[in-house]
Amino acid sequence: ALVSPEADKLLTQVGHDCREAMQNFATALVEKFEPPNVDKDKAHTASRIKAVLHFRGKDRSNAKYDLLEALVAYWGTVSDLVQRQEHGANKEGQRLTLDDARCVVFHTGIVMYELDRELFASNGTIIFH
Repeated sequence: ALVSPEADKLLTQVGHDCREAMQNFATALVEKFEPPNVDKDKAHTASRIKAVLHFRGKDRSNAKYDLLEALVAYWGTVSDLVQRQEHGANKEGQRLTLDDARCVVFHTGIVMYELDRELFASNGTIIFH
């Protein structure tokens, strides 16, 4: 296990970078789909994603819409993990590990990938490569 102030800084930076990636992804979706009454605060990624999915998901089958709803919940959970990482798990009184960093990077990528696939499956456009 890495135990040093430098390691702690690197591990919290992973959380910061994932948070910024989630904010940029949510902003790209909002700009692409322009849902009505969307939260303008880029830090409120879950509400922004929810606005896009509810706006875009109207034309989906029930099963696909259910998947989009599940992805909203997944997004919120990943966002919570990212916040924990960025703040060094101080609230929990725990020390971050390399596996914590791996976890937030993996799930941040997966949730964005799955949202991208579901939202753009009809026209083959991908927001991020």
